[in-house]
Order: sequence, then C-alpha cells, then structure tokens
Amino acid sequence: MRLHKLNRRRRSALATGFPNGQAREDLITHSAMEWAARDPQGPAKWATEKREGLPKERALSVIATTWAETDPVAAATFALNSMKPGRPLDDAVVGIVQRWAEKDPANTAAWVGQYPEGRLKDAALDNLVGRWVDQDKVAAASWVSGLAAGSGQDMAISAYASKIALTQPAAAALWVERIGSEAIRQQQTESVSRS
Repeated sequence: MRLHKLNRRRRSALATGFPNGQAREDLITHSAMEWAARDPQGPAKWATEKREGLPKERALSVIATTWAETDPVAAATFALNSMKPGRPLDDAVVGIVQRWAEKDPANTAAWVGQYPEGRLKDAALDNLVGRWVDQDKVAAASWVSGLAAGSGQDMAISAYASKIALTQPAAAALWVERIGSEAIRQQQTESVSRS
C-alpha cells in the first residue's frame, strides 16, 4: 500500500520506525500536520505520549499551529501546557497568533498581552498588529496606543508604522516618533523614510 494512502495515525506510527534523520522528522511532522487538520486532539494525544525517538517538540508545534485554524484558544492552551520553552514553542505561538488574529484580533491581543516582555512577545506583537491593521486599522491603532510604555508598545508601534508606511508614510512617521527606544525609533525612521 502506498504511504500517502495510509491513515494519518498509522503513517505517524510508521514514521517513528524510520532511522533517525531529517527525512524521518519531516515525515512525522507532515503526518502530524495532516492529522491535526482533521482531528487535532488525536495527534496532540499521540505526540504528547511519545517519548524517545520522536521529534516531539517540532510535531507539537505543527499540531498546535494547525489546530489554531479551528480553535485558537484550545491550540494556545495545548501549546503552553505541552511544550518546553524553545524555538518550537516560539514557532507555535507565532503561528497561533497569526491564525487567531485573522479571526479575533482583540482576544488575540489579550492573550499576547499576558506574555512577559521579550523576544517571543515581540514576535507575537509584530504578527498580531500586522494582521489587525489589515482588518481594522482604527481598532489596531487604538489598542497600540493603549499599551503601557515599554518594549512591548515600542514593538507594536513599530509593527503598526511598518504596516502603514507604504500607503501613509506621513502618518507612519508620526507613529515612529512615539517609540520610546532610541535604537528602534532610529531603525523605524530609516525604514519609513525609504517608503
């Protein structure tokens, strides 16, 4: 029987028997993603039960990101409760934010707002604001303006200014002036000037 005709659970189980390597990891990840698109709880349970030999964190990341298409709240909860800190979790959070912001940017913003300041929150803010501006520029601007001063607000302002720079360069320049960090403000000023 051809591999693509096997059901997702059997394909995932079969993949774990392959020798370690990139091809094995790619097969497991792809199988988990396809399975999660139809039944996210199935591969979530399967991946969390696996121990050795499974590129577990990468599979969990793909499952959480895929799950966010249908239930971003459950996907976020799953990712935060099932994954270790690191690149796969960061990728999952950004993927969840991207999908969730498409449907419900205000609740996505509330979730992202709970993160501590740092690289992950900055990446989440950048993705959130970019998608929110596409849907409702005024609501996004209002939310960004209401953030507490600090690196999070600087990142959100930077994302907002970058998003509107091509169509509204003067407005983007005014936003950039509000950035507290001199380094980020200078970088964004140059970016907006090129626009």
